[in-house]
Amino acid sequence: MAIALGDVPDYVKASADSLASQFDITDAGGRATSGHIPDSDHYTGHAVDFMVYSDRAKGNALASYLLFTPNRWQQNSVKYIIWYGRYYDKPAPVPATDTDLSHYGDVYVGPSPHRDHVHVSYQSSQDPSQVTTSIAGDVAGVADTVGSIIGVFTFLADSKNWMRIAWFTLGAALLTVGLFRIDAVKQGVSTVAKGVTNAGN
Repeated sequence: MAIALGDVPDYVKASADSLASQFDITDAGGRATSGHIPDSDHYTGHAVDFMVYSDRAKGNALASYLLFTPNRWQQNSVKYIIWYGRYYDKPAPVPATDTDLSHYGDVYVGPSPHRDHVHVSYQSSQDPSQVTTSIAGDVAGVADTVGSIIGVFTFLADSKNWMRIAWFTLGAALLTVGLFRIDAVKQGVSTVAKGVTNAGN
């Protein structure tokens, strides 16, 4: 589910879209030029307000997902979260046996208690572990391609395979010729039949 966030970094957009889709959030605030506290991450496009309005359970679910699910904080390059009067600047220990949000973070003393939206601030750049993972995936893809090319050359280097290719090509050619001849015979029969019919008329 894509949500309108304005000019934000790609990794922020990807995270926000994924979270919005997962928690059925259709309204969110991203980059802004005013309306927030000084030095807000909204002014640089590194913050998203996920609007849940009066649905506290949905807000709890989103905040809990980032706090308690292993690696989600890092995967989403989260800097901190503000939700329902509390400020969370790091994920919960793993494994988290206590999943009560009120037992983590600190009391938020800012001007807004954030009861109708979950504020997620993002790191100024994507988490290095995620950049590494992305590069590793690209390298693996290139390696697979190179491996496939090498496999083709290895196949062609075997003289036995050349014979297989020759027989396959010959078979395909004979099949094509046979089909062509059958079609020609059909056309000939059709022409003769028409001639006989016309002669009878």
